Amino acid sequence: MSDPFSGKAAVVTGAASGIGRALATALAGRGARVALLDVDGEGAERVAASLSRDGAGEALGMRCDVTDAADCARAIEHVVARWGGVDLLVNNAGI
Repeated sequence: MSDPFSGKAAVVTGAASGIGRALATALAGRGARVALLDVDGEGAERVAASLSRDGAGEALGMRCDVTDAADCARAIEHVVARWGGVDLLVNNAGI
């Protein structure tokens, strides 16, 4: 039986550390393509690179301030352009 997350496009906010990082890591480990969004863009990129390097699947890290609607729209547009859509959204960022 295949994993229900395998091949799905997931977006996790607040993904550079803590619970967000753990969720992104778990999703990637189950075969999801994961976009890690965080106000700490460099941190999100580091985690994404680590996931990709460790063979956990395709991961993309980018800066996104979830309090800025335009920033969120740009991030989601980038994910949709790259993966064709978003199957799962985890709103984890603390505001």
